[in-house]
Amino acid sequence: MTQEAVIRSIAAVADKFNAAAPGHRFHLYFPIWQDNWDLDKIKKDALQSCTRIPSPVLDLLDGLRTRQQNLFAAFPEGLRVAGISSAPFATGLGNEHPVENGFAFLTPCGLPYLAGSGVKGVLRRAAEELALFPEDFAQGDTPVLTLLDVWWLFGFEGAAGAWWPLSASEQKDVSDEAKEGRVRFRERFLTHRGTLADHPDLPAFICRVIPRGKDRDRYLANPGQFLDELDQIQVRGDIQTRGALTFWDVFPRPAKGALSVEIMPPHHSDYYQHGGTPNDADQPNPIPFLAIPPDSQFDFHVICAAPDLPRRVAADLATATPERVHSCL
Repeated sequence: MTQEAVIRSIAAVADKFNAAAPGHRFHLYFPIWQDNWDLDKIKKDALQSCTRIPSPVLDLLDGLRTRQQNLFAAFPEGLRVAGISSAPFATGLGNEHPVENGFAFLTPCGLPYLAGSGVKGVLRRAAEELALFPEDFAQGDTPVLTLLDVWWLFGFEGAAGAWWPLSASEQKDVSDEAKEGRVRFRERFLTHRGTLADHPDLPAFICRVIPRGKDRDRYLANPGQFLDELDQIQVRGDIQTRGALTFWDVFPRPAKGALSVEIMPPHHSDYYQHGGTPNDADQPNPIPFLAIPPDSQFDFHVICAAPDLPRRVAADLATATPERVHSCL
């Protein structure tokens, strides 16, 4: 027998929290604990109890989505992309939870959401690859980007970047495969860096990220030296600047007003956890997890502080920004 992580009498009065938001049932009242507080092995049933979204909670979700659309109308420089998902979507799987696979719910509403920082991270990496490897990713009328453009748009954080040299401690924590990828990025960055030294927007970027003083004067006299010294963690680690783009959180509208339970069946769990040699006799270990089902509605919003951009970048962005579109994710 399982019980919620609250006193039974409260659970009974609350009708097993059937009217609660899914995030509240998933975190606060998850029915997975046995009477001795051991975990029940039937995790799928407990997850299934968290999929339903009651009508009042759906009204709250629709209200959040409508509020975003109304707020967005005040930003003519913004871009809204509405999409319908074509596959199950999971967010926050790395969060701690008794079933070992978490899920991202907005506090305190208990509604599923995708943090704007996650959207920004995906698009930033895509922009970086477009800038460094245009022959692989640029298509048709895709604008030509430089890493300097990426820093203006997405900001500069000294620790971020797959092309910076690794410290001795970082070398120990990075896999050989990841190191090979970083070598590829590093080689392309060094070539790309040479084209940025004479870029007309580099002095303005230096003035934005370096405080007034001798270092700024030195870099303005030789912008290429600024790029070279970014290899030093003590130099780039002190640079934290916000980009012109702001990405809003995404509140998906699940199809049929409910979440779903999906299964991932790793076939070699013993090998992944304990080493050894994987073989065909290994038994799969089905792992259930919450997800947003296919055919759910997603709205992405990004706004731009155009005055924070160099005139050239702002002009290029204005001509490259498409109309608001409906797409399939």
